[in-house]
Amino acid sequence: MEIRTRRWTRSPRGCVLGVATGLAEWRGLPINLTRLLVLLLVCCTSFIPGLIIYLVVALLLPEQTDDDIIREGYHRYSYYTSY
Repeated sequence: MEIRTRRWTRSPRGCVLGVATGLAEWRGLPINLTRLLVLLLVCCTSFIPGLIIYLVVALLLPEQTDDDIIREGYHRYSYYTSY
């Protein structure tokens, strides 16, 4: 099942802090490909700078909530849009 989100958040389904999985869910990319690209990016930056950037992004990104997930065919009604 493919999950899409409204913004880039840390995904609870992620392996390491959920940054790469959250990016994949936000952009609709394959999760394993995104993880591989993030790993290559970390390795190509002499490991330590890429790891520091990854940790800073993980600290800045909010946790994913139910409101962030886009559900097909689901419309949220509020007080102002209900009849």
